[in-house]
Amino acid sequence: MKTNVFMLLIVAFAPFSAVTQNMVLNPSAESDPSSNGWTEASGFQWTRRATGNPPSYEGTYMFFAGPVGGEVELYQDIDVSAYATTIDNETQPFKFEDYVRSFSQSPVDQTKVIVEYRSAAGLVLSSFNSGYGSNTSAWLLVTDTRIAPATTRTIRIRLFSKRNSGTNSDGYHDAISLEPLAPLPVELVDFQAFAEGNKIKLSWQTASELDNDGFIVERTTNGHVWEELGFVQGYGTTSEKHGYHFVDENPLLGLSYYRLRQKDFEGEEEYSEVVSVDFRNLEDFRNLKIYPNPATSQLHLMNLEIDDFDYLLVTDRHGRRVLMTHDLASSLEIGHLEPGIYHLQLNGATTMQTLRFVKN
Repeated sequence: MKTNVFMLLIVAFAPFSAVTQNMVLNPSAESDPSSNGWTEASGFQWTRRATGNPPSYEGTYMFFAGPVGGEVELYQDIDVSAYATTIDNETQPFKFEDYVRSFSQSPVDQTKVIVEYRSAAGLVLSSFNSGYGSNTSAWLLVTDTRIAPATTRTIRIRLFSKRNSGTNSDGYHDAISLEPLAPLPVELVDFQAFAEGNKIKLSWQTASELDNDGFIVERTTNGHVWEELGFVQGYGTTSEKHGYHFVDENPLLGLSYYRLRQKDFEGEEEYSEVVSVDFRNLEDFRNLKIYPNPATSQLHLMNLEIDDFDYLLVTDRHGRRVLMTHDLASSLEIGHLEPGIYHLQLNGATTMQTLRFVKN
């Protein structure tokens, strides 16, 4: 029995779309940065440098650390509390950009940028660190896009320059931006498809939903012509996690592809990524059985092809793992399990088979 099962974590249905609002004050050092939006770390001499050698990336000036040695820092705290609702729903992405360049000398001075997502109390919840680098031939874009962690209220942008030679710290920054992106309509955190008996089961989970009417489940064998299999109702607008299931009662022999078409209440639609199942040996699924069912102390697996699988997993009705073993055999001790409904899952490199049983 060979069944290709492809599982994929998906951040969202659609690429982020920008709201095109730069939240950074004085983003290109057109005004003196130390007194216009930015704060120097104690004792340093950040200023601005007019375009020349090298030319600025944008406007007339660029950020310049001045005649100082070692590592120097300039930072700006950006208040994002206006986005608290979508941030706390964990559906609010932000896009950061910074152009960096170094003066041509040897050894070359370096730049670094850190972006910190902070709580109201100043706790760093998530961060991006570019690490030190240098580029003398052209301006280099440093960028990061991420969903702000819940309770984020301030985003701190930290610019660094490090002098390695000469009298000035010649690691430059320019055209800095932080933009809020459109909130995610549906945040899909898991989507998978696998064979269960003689059917294909699809399951997915959302972390949050915005005006979600529901999901149209589609199938194709060639990637061009998609067939609608059914519709699963959504939860509208919610910040809670929700799980969904759909069963393809009549799977096709061979390789099939599945996707979700998410539709909102305005009729707008977005597509998920695609998962695939190679359903080539239908009889093998019918032949693999467990007995007795219900069982009290021991389960027997009939027609188990041990070479097809690497390990066995048992989960309870809440999806929690209660048993796992790599020692596959035709019988399994379950006397220690609490009475209830369980799923036995056999997993291989290209194969997964799930069977349901009841423990008395």
